Amino acid sequence: MNTFDIELDTEYVSWEESFQDILDKEETSTKNSKLSQMIDSPPLLDFLQHQKDQYNAAIADGRSVDNRWLALIQATNDVENTLADKNNSLIGAKCVALGQAIEALQYPSKRLIDGMMKSREEKYRKDDPLAKINADRAALKEIAQDQAKKAWDADTDKKLRTTTTCELIWPKLVDAAVQEQAMKSLPDNAKSIKDWIRPIAPDWVKQGGRPKK
Repeated sequence: MNTFDIELDTEYVSWEESFQDILDKEETSTKNSKLSQMIDSPPLLDFLQHQKDQYNAAIADGRSVDNRWLALIQATNDVENTLADKNNSLIGAKCVALGQAIEALQYPSKRLIDGMMKSREEKYRKDDPLAKINADRAALKEIAQDQAKKAWDADTDKKLRTTTTCELIWPKLVDAAVQEQAMKSLPDNAKSIKDWIRPIAPDWVKQGGRPKK
């Protein structure tokens, strides 16, 4: 098991990712198909059932000890209840809360970051005062690459470029660095992590100019 694999941290499969295997077999014209319409504008009841399925899978293999799963099922149930009660004033707020619960499961957990940083620090701990900085930088680089790959895999229209990807994942890197007091190992700005993610970028990400519409 790769300790630094963010997806393995929760194994939450988003609504979009659940269609990825099908999309991979389709041609570019799929973006106008019924399938893509379902991804972009999911039927609400199906979308809620997807969240329940993810929660049940977490219970089945013991991952539900992570409180983020409890937040997911509570938020899902809240949306269902407001729909059943036809409480229009609360539906929007409950949907926002569900979105936040889903997003939390796609961030690296505190447990993962702690374990990653500690293992790095133990591996590189020496008398050299720069050892921890270098170890933290290597760990942050792995987080950047994992988050970039996740963003590219989700970009079915292939519009993300390197600079945009850096800006997209930058807040997550800052969060990780703040939690582990590793700000000294973080570059000054989002553009500075281009060299971290460029080696693993697909060819379409490296293309110059604006993405095709």
